[in-house]
Amino acid sequence: MPVLHTLWTTVLDAIYPPECLLCALPLDETPRTAMLCEQCNTALITDLLPACPRCGCTVGIGLDVSNGCTRCYNQTFHFSSVMRLGLYDYKLRDAVLRMKSLHGESLAETLGRVWFAQHRDRFLALNPNVVVPVPLHFTRRLRRGYNQAQALAEAIARGLRVPCQPRCLRRIRNTAKQSGLTAAARKENVKGAFSVGRRSLAPDLRILLVDDVMTTGATANAAAQTLRKSGAGRVDVAVLAHG
Repeated sequence: MPVLHTLWTTVLDAIYPPECLLCALPLDETPRTAMLCEQCNTALITDLLPACPRCGCTVGIGLDVSNGCTRCYNQTFHFSSVMRLGLYDYKLRDAVLRMKSLHGESLAETLGRVWFAQHRDRFLALNPNVVVPVPLHFTRRLRRGYNQAQALAEAIARGLRVPCQPRCLRRIRNTAKQSGLTAAARKENVKGAFSVGRRSLAPDLRILLVDDVMTTGATANAAAQTLRKSGAGRVDVAVLAHG
């Protein structure tokens, strides 16, 4: 079986030479599973600026953010922490936008693997029992063809060796897009937008909530509130990009 797989991969590479999913440059002598060139991979994982562990916002170097940063210290969150791969800018912004296209699932899966490899220790330290993606409303999922947050979550769950449960959380209201809305409008837009797929969750359940982009945190907070109200013991958030 491995011999047939190797042969088939060789044939595919001869007919369709592998290209980077972001810049389309040839992947010379690179395994097909890598899917990203070295330059793009490096750009995606390079986050030189420190981030607030409570809200994910960029903070100044050397600041004490153990109780939050100047943007979040007086805010109430239903999640315990936020970790990010990087800022919503340059290559990571390009990747997120391309990931949201009809054919972006392979890229989303690749980004999930890259993300977990880069922050493996941080993911393990959260010690979640389950990984849950922020859901799309079914009408938007039908138009897009898949949920990019779910593809990211599944890759991370495989790395953690814990279940990914996309049906744990449902978006029951087709909300307007958050982009372009004020912080207050974003909060109101997602109010009551989520429900859990079961009546209650285990009181000691530790959930890793995964999404592609966080700006004000309104969506993640509304989703985390729903999970906590349904019994979850702790919710941590992982976002691919923060902007």
